[in-house]
Amino acid sequence: MVTDDQTGKHSDMRLYIANPTQQKQVICYRLDYDKNGNLKDTNRRFSPATQQEILPGRQIQLGGDMHENQIKDIVRQLEPYGLIHVSHVPSVGRVKVPYVFDFQPVSADVMRRVQFHNDAALTDDGRIRRASAAVASNDMVQQAVQTQFVQYGIDDKPAESTVVAFEQQEQTEREEKVIQEGYEIVPEGKRGARSGKFASKSRRR
Repeated sequence: MVTDDQTGKHSDMRLYIANPTQQKQVICYRLDYDKNGNLKDTNRRFSPATQQEILPGRQIQLGGDMHENQIKDIVRQLEPYGLIHVSHVPSVGRVKVPYVFDFQPVSADVMRRVQFHNDAALTDDGRIRRASAAVASNDMVQQAVQTQFVQYGIDDKPAESTVVAFEQQEQTEREEKVIQEGYEIVPEGKRGARSGKFASKSRRR
């Protein structure tokens, strides 16, 4: 909030929210404070929320010029959904960042940094999901083979090691590298196991 030194009055502030993701984002918020920064009648909290769309890689000025209390309240509403201030970008964890805000237009450099961060976070998340899927697939295969051995009276055990492969058939619209990954599932404690249950061998082309 900016204060005029002569009048002591507060001038309005602006809230800019950028969308560094690859999807259109819809911002939903309430205006629980009026233009003078006073809390409205609590019964008005149940009025419909305001919505504004932000296209991928773009930003908007949310709600026009507002009082500091209005902006603080909107930020509090959106923080649980991933909104962060530009100053927190360098220290954000390995999670996707859906919104970034500032009191002036978000710079192109910040947008590029968050977009790069989101790409890396999504890549890591995809790798973890595929590894988990490989372990789950191995468990189902082992159980099915064991059941068949019992059914047919075969005195043997399923192989200790299983290889599960993932191959991406089509390239994405962004022309990212095609995924080709293989996971060798081995019992815990065996040489070559990674993260307790699996070892991965992956490459992209």
